[in-house]
Amino acid sequence: MAMTFVSVPGGGLASFPHHRGLKGSRIQPVTAAVQPPMNVRGTIKQVREAVQASLQARMSRIEICTPKNASFQLEKSKESSTSSEANADAASTRELTKLFIEFFRGNDLGIVAVFPTKQAADKAKKSWGPDHEYRVTSLKEMRKTSRSGFGGSAIQEDENVVIIAGGGSKELTMVQRLSDDLGQDVLIVALNMRVDSSGQDSKTVEKFRKAFDTVYWYQVGPHPRWNGGILFKSYPEDWMLCRVGTFRQVKTLLTSPTRPTEADIVSAFRGEQEDDTSQGVVDRISSLFSPLLRPKDGDDTVKK
Repeated sequence: MAMTFVSVPGGGLASFPHHRGLKGSRIQPVTAAVQPPMNVRGTIKQVREAVQASLQARMSRIEICTPKNASFQLEKSKESSTSSEANADAASTRELTKLFIEFFRGNDLGIVAVFPTKQAADKAKKSWGPDHEYRVTSLKEMRKTSRSGFGGSAIQEDENVVIIAGGGSKELTMVQRLSDDLGQDVLIVALNMRVDSSGQDSKTVEKFRKAFDTVYWYQVGPHPRWNGGILFKSYPEDWMLCRVGTFRQVKTLLTSPTRPTEADIVSAFRGEQEDDTSQGVVDRISSLFSPLLRPKDGDDTVKK
């Protein structure tokens, strides 16, 4: 599902207090009140509102995830459409980072954007040009300049908003250490941390997500062995798993106060397959024009 994002005008975000989120329990196959938007302006609006709500709920560690390779059209570069998938996603995260900088500007907040590598940070500086209202650095540079790995000296005295501009499993431990060292008076926003929660880094991911509240999550194709579907979360609403049908109608397959497991997703997808095979002739013809939910290569196994 290709998406193109554009910036929309709007006020900044409120200044933030301290911490902690909400936890929940069971899965319910019911329709959610808030659904993934099918237009770009609606998506940007949802992200802003979800972040605003999280700050009002006193969270200071938040995670945001938008679709891979999404273009926010904040840069003139054609990288997102002509480069490799990895470079396109890096460009997408760079644009999202700039969007968040604009969210926070004008609130007397000291902002630092932290990229996974010095090369990525230099590319952002070149793309954005000089600006004295925020700082751009990398995780490695930040660790070098601090006195004890990271610690309070990792940020400057007037900086109180840290935006982590993407990364993978390798950077996750560094982000966690930075979070532990800085304390709850500093807001940390982690953008597009592309990690595999079911792989060998599952324990690291689990630790990260105990510290960071997922505030916005828009993932197309959420199960590695199934085609189709969207996993979606917009704080303070529940998680939802859905599919986009004919005429962009969104059908909710399940909702949950907590992140659905792979087993939950497979169970919902299987149930949807059964519904597809039992529907009437008109519905079956209509479903031919919808994205299919099916196991990749016939494999719908899942790790417990």
